[in-house]
Amino acid sequence: MNTTDPAGRSMLDCPDDSTPVRVELLSAPGCPNVAATRRMLVDCLTELGLAVPVVERVGRYRSPTVLVNGVDVMRAASSDPVDGDACRLDLPSRDRVLAAINASLTGCGRPLTLDSLRDAARDGTAARAAALPEPVRRLHRELLRAFLTAGRAPHRSELQSIADGFGVSLADGLRCLSELDLVQCGQDRRILVAYPFSGQPTGHRVRLPGLPAVDAMCAIDALGLPLMTDRDAVITSIDPTTQQVISVQRRGDRWLWVPATTVVLLAQTVGCGTAAEYLCPSITFHVDHDHAHRHLTQHPELHGSVLGQHEAIEIARISFGHLLTE
Repeated sequence: MNTTDPAGRSMLDCPDDSTPVRVELLSAPGCPNVAATRRMLVDCLTELGLAVPVVERVGRYRSPTVLVNGVDVMRAASSDPVDGDACRLDLPSRDRVLAAINASLTGCGRPLTLDSLRDAARDGTAARAAALPEPVRRLHRELLRAFLTAGRAPHRSELQSIADGFGVSLADGLRCLSELDLVQCGQDRRILVAYPFSGQPTGHRVRLPGLPAVDAMCAIDALGLPLMTDRDAVITSIDPTTQQVISVQRRGDRWLWVPATTVVLLAQTVGCGTAAEYLCPSITFHVDHDHAHRHLTQHPELHGSVLGQHEAIEIARISFGHLLTE
């Protein structure tokens, strides 16, 4: 079977366990868009420094189709077949190819989990953002800044203006961010989640000097906001067991926790979905270790552990501390 490497040389299709990612180009005979798509794939692999063969298949396919580890880069969430011997209108784009390959290489092609937070430098929010194609990464940063300065999710027209400024398709960019579980939109296309921000009340309220108050997705996200912006902050939340108000303040390098015994429960429910669904609701502040542990044991659907203050701050720092770094 004919293949090409990033330099355009002919190679043999010899996939093995050492191949970091499998890239396939499917086409119908005589498709006029194959040559441009092939060049784009070569450019993407060269940019990423990967000497990975592109496996080419010619047959009755929706043409051209690019598969990364068997998944159509343009319809990752769709069950539509790739066969059909017809020209496709949604031609594979460079941004989508780069995002799909990066996701495969970094292990980011799945929702955030407890493991993502425990090893945030490898699979956390910041690691996933760093793996984005640069135009989408800039879109992501500006989306977060817009959330921060307005105290709400940016409107679609605002996002479109940002995307146009970076020369990136807004639809492609948001799909990429959604697949990496960095941003989630509702059916009305309104942004509901842009970690660490929530587009709706969560009970984790963060106030930064000179900026509107915002809601964070969870306790770790709330701690991440002052670290992401390098600002002082006042965080207010409620212990779900005692209903007692908890306050966390950052003043320069100092943190003030009230009560002083406050801890963070890092937990999640069992299921398959986004972090907003299965992870964030279970990451909560508690007045002390005993109440956090009691909450965990009283809810058998949860699994996780109790974090001390320093450990919780460090996880927040790794997850969010460099998200806005240019």
